[in-house]
Amino acid sequence: MANSKFRYLWRTVIGSVADLLFPPSCLVCGHPPSPGSTVMFCPDCLERIELIDKPLCSCCGRMFRAAAGGEHLCGRCLTGRWFFDMARALVIYREPISDVIHRFKYQGQTVSLKSFHTLFHDLVTIPEYLHPDLVVPVPLHPGKLRQRGFNQAVLLAEALYLENRELVNHAVLERVRKTAPQTGLSGKERRRNLKNAFQINKPEQVKNRTIVLVDDVFTTGTTVNECARILKKAGAKKVLVFTLARVAE
Repeated sequence: MANSKFRYLWRTVIGSVADLLFPPSCLVCGHPPSPGSTVMFCPDCLERIELIDKPLCSCCGRMFRAAAGGEHLCGRCLTGRWFFDMARALVIYREPISDVIHRFKYQGQTVSLKSFHTLFHDLVTIPEYLHPDLVVPVPLHPGKLRQRGFNQAVLLAEALYLENRELVNHAVLERVRKTAPQTGLSGKERRRNLKNAFQINKPEQVKNRTIVLVDDVFTTGTTVNECARILKKAGAKKVLVFTLARVAE
């Protein structure tokens, strides 16, 4: 633990020096962020990013457009079946943040990770998200991993839990079957596409654990739900899903 804190402090010092030599610019437009800002967005671009705020569905985290009322289950969660216990995201997936996430996911532009870390710790208040037993990134198939060169969910998980990176386990959940892209598939087709796509290595590492499952975007929830099913089958106590963004409904 002491070594982890030392590494974190050292990265902070290096980051401060780098900011002096190479002043940060907005991740969207390239203009300078607000003075003293902890995220790399200028005021105009930050204003365009829609943060997910209460009231929410108490299960899937869908944001209700009506400002009045407390948290409750949405219609889908009342009638459907989720294997995860809760899902939360930071922002609605639309421009300009969707472009930032796309560049991170497909071009490896990791400069955004520092801002994602800051937003996570500024906005997330649920203790089980901040102090889980284990953090599991949604895995890529080995073929896709070789093609892309990195798994964005692993990089994201390690950035979010920078001070406790020992919690991140990217080997316990494995993608064993290559699947077709989910884009354009119906809900039923998505579920069929992911059948038998994941497996658990060393189930004892997840048994009776509260797990945060990390991915970049919550679209229909099919992928994270299948991962949660596998984790629960292996004995996980709770599975909490976290994504940077979710598609508006």
